[in-house]
Amino acid sequence: MIRFIAATALAVCSISTIVRQLESKDSVFCTIRHGSAQTRPFPMVERTRRYVERLRETMREAVENGVSLLDSTEHTDFDDWKAVPLYESNQRANAAFVYREMEQAYFNE
Repeated sequence: MIRFIAATALAVCSISTIVRQLESKDSVFCTIRHGSAQTRPFPMVERTRRYVERLRETMREAVENGVSLLDSTEHTDFDDWKAVPLYESNQRANAAFVYREMEQAYFNE
C-alpha cells in the first residue's frame, strides 16, 4: 500500500503520529514533493524519528525547566542537521510545534 502524506497532514498531525503511521509493516510511502516512494527500511523515516525524539527531549526539558518558547526555539540548533535541505527554514517551526506538544502534555499530567 502506498501512503501519500500531504503538507496539510503535516500541519495538523503531530510529527510522532505520522512517524508511527509510516512504520506499518507493509507500507510504502511517498511525501508529495519530497522524492520517490521508499520501501523498508525507510532510511528517511529512521533519521526523522531520531530527529523528532531528540527534539522532543530537548523541548520537554525546556518546558520542565520553565524556559520560554522563544528562548527554546532560538537555542535549539542541531549542527548535524544543518546540511539537510530546508533545515534552516524549518527548524524553528518544528521546535515551536514540539514545544507546544510537550507543554500540553506537561499541563495535562
